[in-house]
Amino acid sequence: MDRILLVMAVPEGREAAEALRSAVAVADAPGSLSVGLLTDNVRGLPDLETAAALRTAPFADPWRGLMQLWQGETWVLLGAPEMRFERHWDRQLLREAAYWQVRSAAGPIFTGCLPTEAGTVHAVSPVAASRFDWQGKLEQASGVPFRYATASEPGALIHPRFCFAKAGFFRAMSESDCDPFWTAFKGRWAVMTLARPLIRLTHDDPLPTITAPEQDTDGRQRFARHYGIDFDHQILSPQAQEGVWNADLAAPARIPLKVRLQESLRSLDNVGSKLTPLAVTCRLGLPEREDAEAVELSRFRRLASLRNVPLLCFTDQVCRSRTEKLCQHTIDYQPRYALPTSLSLQNKDKALYLRLSSPFLLSAAREREDGHSHFVWIDADILRYPVYARAAIDWQVICDDRITLACVNGKPDLSCFTVPEGQIVGLCRDMQRICDAMTRERDALPPAEEVWETMLAENPDRFEVIDLPGERELFGLTMMNKEEEW
Repeated sequence: MDRILLVMAVPEGREAAEALRSAVAVADAPGSLSVGLLTDNVRGLPDLETAAALRTAPFADPWRGLMQLWQGETWVLLGAPEMRFERHWDRQLLREAAYWQVRSAAGPIFTGCLPTEAGTVHAVSPVAASRFDWQGKLEQASGVPFRYATASEPGALIHPRFCFAKAGFFRAMSESDCDPFWTAFKGRWAVMTLARPLIRLTHDDPLPTITAPEQDTDGRQRFARHYGIDFDHQILSPQAQEGVWNADLAAPARIPLKVRLQESLRSLDNVGSKLTPLAVTCRLGLPEREDAEAVELSRFRRLASLRNVPLLCFTDQVCRSRTEKLCQHTIDYQPRYALPTSLSLQNKDKALYLRLSSPFLLSAAREREDGHSHFVWIDADILRYPVYARAAIDWQVICDDRITLACVNGKPDLSCFTVPEGQIVGLCRDMQRICDAMTRERDALPPAEEVWETMLAENPDRFEVIDLPGERELFGLTMMNKEEEW
């Protein structure tokens, strides 16, 4: 079995103690595992009797200082103290590496945003391109999670705290002054998003900004053509924004048989429910979102594919043809359905106006559709991860006798909320009153979150508020979570 060098950089050694214990305890071949720490303080380190002797060097940037810990290992795993390892992680990484070694020029590099304990799904996400900042640097973010993925997928960007590759790549990095993704690109290494979540994190830190060398004009142009990340013109393709370089913006997936069986059993539990909710969403051709249309459409496809979610979508002429192909129940959007206002709206106001109008669109849906106990507002792009089309939906989690919404860090998350049928008129009346007062005061539309905060303060008993760690997670509570999956 090939030897692996696991390296972490921490100011104090005790910070990495739990991660090192985890790595050694569940490794398939701990005797083939070497451990190295870049640290200025070795106190608090565990006794790693089953691994090679622990090596240390002064705390430094791991990309530049890692090779001083290397003693001939074939593979190197650059890790972080937040890591916790799955059983036989080493053998499975090597098996994946052997498969891709013969399918790449220099060799594979496995990376990605590892799942966190507080995350919605237990899956690795690719490192995606978020946007360019005012300095022209690229902001990175977590892409679409590889839930149920059948294989690792090619990528472009490398996570700075999770990288598994041959020692040759790290040797090249120690001699380079470029970001890791550029060294990989120039050296023809195959960056891959790992399909299987062999490692998880207790938490993850924000990703740094990156840039390509300005003097390498030819390289920047080739990178833009290949990955859709154009540093010169600050343009990102939909594939770059999701981190998946496939036309449908998704990694090939296969739903496990156990999950399908479990969802069938969950569906039987819902047969006797008296709840009859209707999910309502809206897809409009807003000018400032033209570049995000492909990304939103791929996410809307996931929502519309759910067989157990009765969905009504308001849409306009710009989005109608593509929306109707995915959602059978569509309604032409009319201005009279939205929040009444005397303001003359500019293009920049339309996204905010749509957010303020969501209760009024629920009211319009209520006038057209009888027999529903609740009306559920769901943003068209709410599903950022793959879902099983026949997933059972437990509406009781978010549908009761009060208006239900989520709060994230004390702020209302309006990507999803539920309103009992009998409370829609009252909600719209309060929304209108508060918006009118705020509009008169500032001669501009108020932020939707501020309006909802006022309603929550005025009538707290009308609302059921669920505190959640992240945005767009309320709807996910109705589906099977990662702890429940077999």
